[in-house]
Amino acid sequence: MSILSGHVYSIVSRGQVNDTNVALDLLGGSSEKGTQCQIWGQSTTKDVFNQLWLIKEVLGQPGVYTLRNLRSGTYLDLRWSSAAGSPYEKNQQWKFVPNEPYFKIQNVASQTFVDVFQKNYAAGTKVHGWQSYATESQDWVIRRVSRTGDEIKAVLSKNPHITKTCKTYLQDGLYITLPKGVREEIYSKSGLKTLKWRNQIFDCDDFAFITKGEVAKWGAQELLADGFAILWGVMFGEKGTSTHAYNFYLNESLDAVVFFEPQNGQEMADIGYQGYFSVF
Repeated sequence: MSILSGHVYSIVSRGQVNDTNVALDLLGGSSEKGTQCQIWGQSTTKDVFNQLWLIKEVLGQPGVYTLRNLRSGTYLDLRWSSAAGSPYEKNQQWKFVPNEPYFKIQNVASQTFVDVFQKNYAAGTKVHGWQSYATESQDWVIRRVSRTGDEIKAVLSKNPHITKTCKTYLQDGLYITLPKGVREEIYSKSGLKTLKWRNQIFDCDDFAFITKGEVAKWGAQELLADGFAILWGVMFGEKGTSTHAYNFYLNESLDAVVFFEPQNGQEMADIGYQGYFSVF
């Protein structure tokens, strides 16, 4: 596996606690300089964004990367801080050293490796830099959790409830998805479930686009990094002479479409319409 620059990744320790892997996590998702990095159980709430990192190759330095936390917008630093000035200082530059099927993460300035303190995989254990050892506490699983517009279109093309001739309006280049808990929270706060469909003045496409807007607004408020969008598309479908507008996104594995009815908050694999036009 190679690292794709400009994509979002989760970084999960090889070591486990109670047969469960733990993720590299920014404490509280805080944007305050000097915030400690730790290991924590993989979250299904908005705290998952404390555990996601936008990895970008440093210009002119092949194989050297910065890691930016999605929640805080700050960079993984040798001192676990976001230094003032350029994000490309050497203490914020990292190399991914293959140790199949894992990676070691090496700091350019110190040549030390990201290491779980004292091999303790309990939630809240700090992560620090340490010299190279043949130990699982320095081995990490790097999983890409973002998808390009073309990758999403490829998933859409395989769905039996979307026509092969479905047209797509693509606005952004890179997308992530929301965990179920966040989706439910955004929809609940939107108030859409209490509104009634009204002919033309407030019908299905209004529900779908307002929900998409609520998701974008949530992202702008909660995620301080940029360079990616949240996938919450609008699909127009038809069934006989009837047409309908609804939302869609990808499942947790990022390999199948989930349809969302914004009038009642229900998720489903088959919404009863054949999609013919999408916006995302």
